[in-house]
Amino acid sequence: MKLFNSGSSLIRLVILGPILFIPLLTIVITYISLDSYENAHLQNLNNTKELYILQQKNLIESKVTTAVNLIDYENSKTKHILSQKVKERVENAYLIAINLYNENKHKPQKEIQKIIIDALRPMIWNQGESFVFILDFNGIFYLAPTYLRHLEGSSIIDFKDASGRYVIKEEIAIATSDEGQGFLWDTFTRPNKNPNIQYPQLAYVKNFGHFNWYMGSAEYLETTQQQTEVTAKNVVSFLNSIDKSKYLFIIDTNGNLILHDVLTNLVGTNILDFKDDNGDLIISNFIQIAQSNSNEFTKYKILNPITAKSENKVTFIKKVPNSNWIVGGGFYESELQNIIKEQESVHIELYEKEQLQIYFYSLLVLIVSILVSVFISRQIANKFKIYQNTILSQTIQLKNANEQLETKVQQRTKELESANNKLQEIATIDFLTKINNRYSFMKILESEVNISNRYDTPFSILMFDIDYFKKINDTYGHDIGDKVLYSICDLIQSHLRKADVFARLGGEEFVILLNNTTVENAKIVADNLRELVANHKFDDVGYIKVSFGVAEFKQGMTVEQVMKNVDLALYSAKNTGRNKTVVFDNSMLK
Repeated sequence: MKLFNSGSSLIRLVILGPILFIPLLTIVITYISLDSYENAHLQNLNNTKELYILQQKNLIESKVTTAVNLIDYENSKTKHILSQKVKERVENAYLIAINLYNENKHKPQKEIQKIIIDALRPMIWNQGESFVFILDFNGIFYLAPTYLRHLEGSSIIDFKDASGRYVIKEEIAIATSDEGQGFLWDTFTRPNKNPNIQYPQLAYVKNFGHFNWYMGSAEYLETTQQQTEVTAKNVVSFLNSIDKSKYLFIIDTNGNLILHDVLTNLVGTNILDFKDDNGDLIISNFIQIAQSNSNEFTKYKILNPITAKSENKVTFIKKVPNSNWIVGGGFYESELQNIIKEQESVHIELYEKEQLQIYFYSLLVLIVSILVSVFISRQIANKFKIYQNTILSQTIQLKNANEQLETKVQQRTKELESANNKLQEIATIDFLTKINNRYSFMKILESEVNISNRYDTPFSILMFDIDYFKKINDTYGHDIGDKVLYSICDLIQSHLRKADVFARLGGEEFVILLNNTTVENAKIVADNLRELVANHKFDDVGYIKVSFGVAEFKQGMTVEQVMKNVDLALYSAKNTGRNKTVVFDNSMLK
């Protein structure tokens, strides 16, 4: 009886053991798998969110930095543009006056003077702020603008500018020098402005050569800066047009709003006291970040004009070098939330679908295990293996979905990098000649000076311009002149080393940086290039010639010194006959 009872218990144990143990084991494994799968799902969601936030920050920082670099480049051209303008005006006025003199020199002196004055009086610019003036070496005003007409015929030789300098005497000194012409920075009153306030201006004067006259013209620095600022704002507006939802704005360090695509009604006003929805002075915070040069992100709460709700906004701030302008740009976190929610919906939908499949197969395995575990243990093991394979299959599907998402993110990142590369090219390459522009060259030269000073390596600079290029423009037109500029750059570039840096400084003036090159070898290169150009027949214009200046970098020199030296050498080449190469020597500094 005991044996029977023991046998019955054993059989019951054998029968019930697998039925209880295998389903229980199946349930435990299913629970662990689902928990692991859910943790992986949550981790993927977190990674997606962090990736999108980082991507948006990088995009905004790159966009702001690009805008700052472009504005800095435009600002760097201001004084060069200003000097070109005033000199060209005086040279044109001089040509008119000298032609009138030659045509009428048989007439009495006063009549000739009146003819010249009447011809030059209409030459005014910027609503009368800039004009051509004539004085003699005694400081007597012969041609004055409308608002100073009462001074004509009287001497203003003792006029002082705001700094106490005798400006007229300095102008006379320049006009009576050996050069007979030159630039002068001074201050002067402006029409329709307070007559007791003087403004910085750049003047250019030239000895007329008759009547002890000299003539000149000037333009206020502020006028050209305003024109440059308009160009800079157009650059930022262009960047905004690429992605209007992530617009850039500009303020200055005094809190004035310069450019804003949304707060257009506040542009031109001071918003230093502007507060966010938490009552914090966000403009003051922007200025503090910019002036510390920390180039960091800041977050604040403000009205989103698209949703009309108060939302968190992340903004990147950066100051334009050598300027009081500050550029900023950002994005609302809600914009990312919408994108992230879309991705989360895709993940959740896939997760729920796969979860249902896991439940289904788990239930199927459980039923099968109960039915067959008592009879065939091997089949139970096979069914469990099927279950494991199912879990693995679903995991692979999820991994593939993640890889597809990662591929799309990488593709978008490459597109953004491509756009940034194009913007970088705009900032560093001359549009017409496709070589480095002045801004790019000066950055490279500054780096080369630092390297040369540190490692005592030589380098030389060649500067050249096209002889009588103005005649080409006047004779054939500016379109042919532009073709000549492009052709000569293409010709010279093909005969330079890859390590040499070729750039256009402006107009028909170019510069070449020769690494690891002494001044002797640099002169050989310059002569070869000069002969190369002289022997080349250009379309439409035939043969042209160029003049070269050569200067070698010496230990301890600055960027400004080496550029001044090569400029003096070029100046000497042009003044001693053109179509030649002149090497800088210290006598040129006297």
